[in-house]
Amino acid sequence: MFSLGTPEIILILIVISIPILIVYFTLKKNNKIEANPNKGINWGMGIICFFIPLVGIILYFIDKQKFPKKANQELTISVISFVLGLILKSI
Repeated sequence: MFSLGTPEIILILIVISIPILIVYFTLKKNNKIEANPNKGINWGMGIICFFIPLVGIILYFIDKQKFPKKANQELTISVISFVLGLILKSI
């Protein structure tokens, strides 16, 4: 039976995260993302941050100065997802 170990899972998450971050930076560069510092994240980015916490953590460090509310929401969702994953893995 084939099973994935921790290094393989981390590599898969990094490979999945790279295209998402490329699309995010492309949209941000082309001003397709609104520059309202008081606006939070949209539901699509929330789902991505929940299922791939690494993306949310990276986006937190990118957005924390220009978009503090959005950055805090990204980090919160990612941390909650990470903790839930650890709890479910230990059961």
